[in-house]
Amino acid sequence: MKNLKTGQLVELYISNGTTIGKIFMDGTYIHVPMFFILDANIGDTVTIESGIATSIYRQEEEVGYEFAGAL
Repeated sequence: MKNLKTGQLVELYISNGTTIGKIFMDGTYIHVPMFFILDANIGDTVTIESGIATSIYRQEEEVGYEFAGAL
């Protein structure tokens, strides 16, 4: 069973050589590794699976949401 959530990326920082994203999700902030989506920008909506950011959703004006993940 997959544990998928989405949230908004509000901060990026490096900790022990790993890029970490601060994500606003469900009314709170979580900090997750950004191994798979190093091209994420502040404000992007990201998918979190089992505690790791796995993909980016970028809103397009006419299309809706575009999958920009690297799975």
